[in-house]
Amino acid sequence: MDKSISLILGFHFHIPDGYADDEYEQLYSGTIKPFLSTLFKFPKIPVILHFSGSLLYWIERHHGEFFMLLIDMLKRKQIEILTGGFYEPMMPLLPLKDRTGQIEMLTTYLRKQFGKRSLGCWIPAGSWEQINISTLSKYNINWTFLDEQHFTDVKLNTHAPCISEDRGKLLTIFPISRKMQTEIESAAAVTAINSIKNNCTKNDNHVLTVFPRMFNNGTSENNILEFLDLLTKNEEEIEVVLPSKIVKNQPPLQKAYFSGNSVKNFLVKYPEANNIYSKMGFVHSLVDQAHGDKIRKRRAQEELWKAQSYDLFCDEAHYLQNTQMPLPIGIHRSNIRAAAYQAIIEAERITRETKSFLPAITTFDFNFDGINEYVYQGNPVNCLIKRTGANIFELDYIPKPWNYLNTSLGHYAFSDIIAPPDFSIDDVRLNKFSACRIMAGETYDEIDIDRSHGKVSFKSVQQNKNIKFNEIEIQKYYHIKENCVNVRYILLNTGKTDVDFSFIPEINLSFYDGSEKNLRVKHSDTDDDIKNMRKRNNRSKILDTASGDSLLDDEVIIGLKNLQFEDLYNEAIVEIKFVENDGFWILHEKNNAHEKDPIQYQQTCVMSVRKISLKSGTHTDFQISLSICH
Repeated sequence: MDKSISLILGFHFHIPDGYADDEYEQLYSGTIKPFLSTLFKFPKIPVILHFSGSLLYWIERHHGEFFMLLIDMLKRKQIEILTGGFYEPMMPLLPLKDRTGQIEMLTTYLRKQFGKRSLGCWIPAGSWEQINISTLSKYNINWTFLDEQHFTDVKLNTHAPCISEDRGKLLTIFPISRKMQTEIESAAAVTAINSIKNNCTKNDNHVLTVFPRMFNNGTSENNILEFLDLLTKNEEEIEVVLPSKIVKNQPPLQKAYFSGNSVKNFLVKYPEANNIYSKMGFVHSLVDQAHGDKIRKRRAQEELWKAQSYDLFCDEAHYLQNTQMPLPIGIHRSNIRAAAYQAIIEAERITRETKSFLPAITTFDFNFDGINEYVYQGNPVNCLIKRTGANIFELDYIPKPWNYLNTSLGHYAFSDIIAPPDFSIDDVRLNKFSACRIMAGETYDEIDIDRSHGKVSFKSVQQNKNIKFNEIEIQKYYHIKENCVNVRYILLNTGKTDVDFSFIPEINLSFYDGSEKNLRVKHSDTDDDIKNMRKRNNRSKILDTASGDSLLDDEVIIGLKNLQFEDLYNEAIVEIKFVENDGFWILHEKNNAHEKDPIQYQQTCVMSVRKISLKSGTHTDFQISLSICH
């Protein structure tokens, strides 16, 4: 029987920057090495491979001998290695210079390591734009892959490649069969082989492209052997080929133009993703304006590129060997967001090395919401303030570097709540805020700004007269100096009656993971652990990080006005001082992306509680300071 089915078999391996070494090791030792070692025994089965640059770089440093295996397989033309963006970027979100820079970085790396130029490219998350074609043509890339849905949308055959064009440049695009991917991942090997034969039209132009994750989510070595062995036995009906062969011998192809996917809607869904995207754009402009030292500028660019991973901007999970449980996507992992901020802040720090730097506040639409934000660039901290809520949504400590407001779901610092006097931490746990006035979503007007001295002040503007505690006007005076943010509050009763309420400023802080290994909470006046304060107060629930107890418990603390968080991961101290309060609550926020995902630490919330009675026409004021040092 003449061969009627051309099968392109591809495998994609990636872990984003910021994952722990043991997770890299698990992917390599549990998946990549056994799979490629097994594949090496089947020289008649060629496959295409894609490794993100960050993963390849890790393998080079920890398992350099693996590269010899890849070189041998390249020499016998059993594999082709795809290029792409080095740090697996979400292409549509990148400025053109970053996009081409990342492709050039991986293309050059592959050529130096393996002595071959890549002819094909991997598009992370299928984030397509027609401009990709002219961008890839600069590196003589001839072909790539898109999900078959793109082909279905323009009524094209999903079992054959097509050509597409941009600015006079052409690219061959292969459709990836998701249906067959599912068959291979979920069915026994013999069933998968039969599905390939039964679901394919027998004609000379039939090309089936599959990127199964079957070797990424727990498939044993025996299953791999069985699948590859069956492919060999069915070579008369299924010819496993490399894309280069198809492109070289292809007949005239249909032409098509594909629309891009709505990547930026993800930024609307997740404010934490939009904050990273906004920070990327801001620092890109700083790097672009840097002149003089080309080596330093290149360092800054590469740090910025680390933060552009598609993992932060899509809902795709990664799978590890020997588990059906996907790792949560990057945007839901605080440590992955932290790694992105570390890279971006480091890029910003590098740009400052080339010029004198004077701390100041600038105002512009930082996060693209149509309203100007207040961006304080200082040394050693950056502090970014929104008019909505008049709260701080980014607080960078440059020396480490770390964003202590790498938080989820729009939980920031100095977000205020006006609550009934009997409002309790149990109400917070149960999300009972119906009787409260939540100030985080309200618009504030600017009162005054002193740009060079790091001062800006705001006044609440309440237009809904039916809202709870509407008669309370809040004024907030920020003064940022060196490593300290000081906030003075003035609360004014503009109504005609007296008002009793609890005023609760909320300060969210993001540490590495909130574990006893990386975080300790102390009373900064006496340097006592919270444990010792509780013992004196005969509290039954003791927060004892030193003895190995979990830190991830909610706490009510009475009788303290100053808190000190000892960030052991960054070797830094974060201190909060309350000039006046009636105690505070500490809540450690956790969530997960999906029901089956493990719970992930997100941030530690400190809620200062102050019970207030305000007569008509009177006001009260108090201060809170937040400082960082190491």
